[in-house]
Amino acid sequence: MGITFLSEMTSRFFAKILHNSMPVYHVVSIIEFISFTAIYILILKAHSKAIIYLSFVILILAVINSLAIQGLRNFPSNSVLVFQITYLGYSLLGLLKMLSFPIETPPWRQSFFWLNIALLVFSGSELLFFGLLNFSNRHHFNLNPLFTFNYIINLIYYCFLAVAIYLDSHSGKIYYIDEPNSQK
Repeated sequence: MGITFLSEMTSRFFAKILHNSMPVYHVVSIIEFISFTAIYILILKAHSKAIIYLSFVILILAVINSLAIQGLRNFPSNSVLVFQITYLGYSLLGLLKMLSFPIETPPWRQSFFWLNIALLVFSGSELLFFGLLNFSNRHHFNLNPLFTFNYIINLIYYCFLAVAIYLDSHSGKIYYIDEPNSQK
């Protein structure tokens, strides 16, 4: 949430000075991707090598996209779509591991569950949003319902993340999913 706040403040500054705030989103989307990747590397230790290799390739493609394909003056939609697909994969893998190695604490009382649900709902909705946005732009439909839907999904996403942060700050435990009964 702090990254989002900083990105919005910085984008306003860029909009005022450069009359274009898109360069900020190229950097912020990469920082967000690195942050989520780091979380999943730490928690899903058995898959850390695969996650590192995959994320390295995706980061190279994102930089190429920012510098050569879409440019810094356009929204990095290609990178964002690839990131969202990767987040869907992370969340599904996380949920699968939670089901494979259950612990005594119910899932809804685990911060990792809420993180996975937040990414699953948000990333799936963002893919739908971008698809419908492209379709609506081509056919000149009213975009207000689509942007309202996206706004509501963002609120739900931040609520789920807030639950995850709250549970994490009050549990005092870190759950490593890949090994049965491994709580530290």
